[in-house]
Amino acid sequence: MYQITVSDLHLGEGILYEDGSLNPLEDFFHDKNFYKFLRLIDQKYKSFFVCLNLLGDIFDPAQVRYENKLIDPPHEEAAITKIKKIIKGHPIFFESLEFWTKKDRPVHLFMGNHDVILAWPKVQKMIKKIISPLRPNLVEILFDKIYKGTYFAHGNLDLFSRLNKDNLFTELPNKIKIINLPRDYVFQIGVVNPLKLFNKYVSRMAMHRHAVLFRDAIFRNWKMVFLASSSWLRVLFKSVSDFKDLGSILFTTFWNVVMGDSVEKYAIKILKEKKIDAVVFGHTHGSLIKKINKQWYANTGTWAMRFRVKPEEIWRKILFFMKPKIERQDKLTYVLTKHRDERTTEVELKEFFPNSGVL
Repeated sequence: MYQITVSDLHLGEGILYEDGSLNPLEDFFHDKNFYKFLRLIDQKYKSFFVCLNLLGDIFDPAQVRYENKLIDPPHEEAAITKIKKIIKGHPIFFESLEFWTKKDRPVHLFMGNHDVILAWPKVQKMIKKIISPLRPNLVEILFDKIYKGTYFAHGNLDLFSRLNKDNLFTELPNKIKIINLPRDYVFQIGVVNPLKLFNKYVSRMAMHRHAVLFRDAIFRNWKMVFLASSSWLRVLFKSVSDFKDLGSILFTTFWNVVMGDSVEKYAIKILKEKKIDAVVFGHTHGSLIKKINKQWYANTGTWAMRFRVKPEEIWRKILFFMKPKIERQDKLTYVLTKHRDERTTEVELKEFFPNSGVL
C-alpha cells in the first residue's frame, strides 16, 4: 500500500485571464506535467493500492479576482465564484484527477492556510463532482489524517497561518456565516499580491528567502520599499478593532519574521506525542527528508513557480549593494510512503523529471 503526496501547487485563475491578457499572479504552470505524473504513477503501481494526497494550498483563491478586484469576501458565494475560475483556468489539472479516480484510486484534499475555502460544503460538492462524478466517495476533504503509522497534514501550525478546525466559521447576527481566515491569508491579499504585481519574484523565492529582494530595493527601488511599508500598515490597522488585536498581530508578525516558527519543531512534537513512524508536511515550500531517531519527517516542497539567487552569485551577499542574479528553479517533488501491517515501512522524497518519462 502506498501514499503519494504533493503539496502547495497554488492554482489560480490560469496563465491567461478571460480577455486573453497575461495573469501575473498565477503560480502553477505544470498542468500537463501533473497529468503525466499521475499516468506514470498509475502504470508503475497498477497492481497496488495508491492514495493521492493533495496536502494543502492546492488552490490559491487569494490570487483570484472577485468582481474584477483582488479581494476575498469570506462568504460561501465568493468561494464558489473563485473555485469556478480556478477550475476553468486549469482544465488539464482537473482532467488528470478525474483520470485518477476513474482508475478507482482515491484523492484526499487537505485544507491549507491558502485554500481554507475547501471547508465550504458547496465548494466540496463542486470539487467532488468535477474530480469524480460517478464515485464522489473517492474524494475526501480533510484537515489531517493518520494512515498506517504516518501523520499527514499541511503543516500550517505556526502562529501566523494556523487554522482552528473546530472554529472555521463565525455566524453573524444576520445569520450569515463567514469563514475565519488565518492572518497570513489577509496579509497575502493586502500586501503580497500588490507587491507581486510590482515585482514577479515576490513570494516566489525558494525557501521564502526574500531578504535579497528588499535589500536590493533599498539600493535601487524605493518605490517597492514604500509600497511594502504602506501596504503592510494599511492591512495592519484595517485588521484591528482594539489595541489587544494590534498587540497580538505585531507579536505574531515579529515571531514569524524575526524569531522564526519552525514547522519542523511541530513535526518532532507530533512524532513524540503520537508515537508514530512518520510525519509528512508541506507549507514551507522547501522539500526535505530527515531521519529523527528511527522516525521520519518529510516535507513535500512545492510545484509552484520558484526562483533562486544563482549559486555562483552567492559572493554578492558580501558586496550587498550589487544587483543579485536570479534564475527560475521549479522542483516537482513529492513524498512516497510505503505501508504494511499498520506501520510505515518506507518514506522517500522524490523528484519528478517530466522529460525523462520515468519516476
